[in-house]
Amino acid sequence: MPGAISITGLSADDPVPGSYLQIDFAQGEAAGSGSPIEVLLMGNLLSTGTATVDTIVYGPDTIVQLQTDQDAIDLFGTGSELHRMFRRFVKVNKTTTLRAIAVTESAGAQATGTFRFVGSATSAGTARLYVHDEVIEVAIAKDALAATIGTDTATAINNQAHWGVTAASTATGGWAYVTLTARQKGTRGNDIRYMPGITPGIGMTIPTAIDLPLAGGTTADSSTTALSTVNNSKYYYIVSAAEDATQFDALSDQVITNAGPTVGIR
Repeated sequence: MPGAISITGLSADDPVPGSYLQIDFAQGEAAGSGSPIEVLLMGNLLSTGTATVDTIVYGPDTIVQLQTDQDAIDLFGTGSELHRMFRRFVKVNKTTTLRAIAVTESAGAQATGTFRFVGSATSAGTARLYVHDEVIEVAIAKDALAATIGTDTATAINNQAHWGVTAASTATGGWAYVTLTARQKGTRGNDIRYMPGITPGIGMTIPTAIDLPLAGGTTADSSTTALSTVNNSKYYYIVSAAEDATQFDALSDQVITNAGPTVGIR
């Protein structure tokens, strides 16, 4: 018969009637299936966010809506993990339904990193700092002191409210230290990289002008409760900020279980 469908394990002339289901993975979304394509983000919020952690999923049709960048700021806090995830997603996709659930933040320490300016400027130049994949630049006037440029750099960093770090500057003698601190507690702060730089040959230097990671972030968070909340929901993609094996395994196990034919949340 034209268009006949073969089921693995059953012969074409099998005489026993019945309803059979076969799942073929990596076949793509069925044409015309009408299945909604929704994406779920899982990450941390800051104390400035108003979202309820672990038990409420926010989206464009929830009582408290998540549709705009300002919504993400209000719910999760400026520069929070979820705010940054939301910004990245809508930058490239403004049509797919996007939802998010806030995972309780780690109780551990925030990661930090430090670089320093040394000396004074014998001529004008520019200091710059890369964080994530963005950059700021700070003008250096002739005769400027390290303390001044350290303060100006910290101010410029803090003006990038969506970045995952804040900055503070302290001066000692002819040196100025700029310390970066991850906004969120936990081990994922150690994945944030930064690279300072300065115009060469102007008298002022940055001895550690290399690509570096933040360090000292401790204690992974747990997505167990949040996963329980979304256990009976279907999402085309689930995007977790977690980078530890425990959380990845928990998410993977839940997806595999729900995709089973007796559950059917594919």
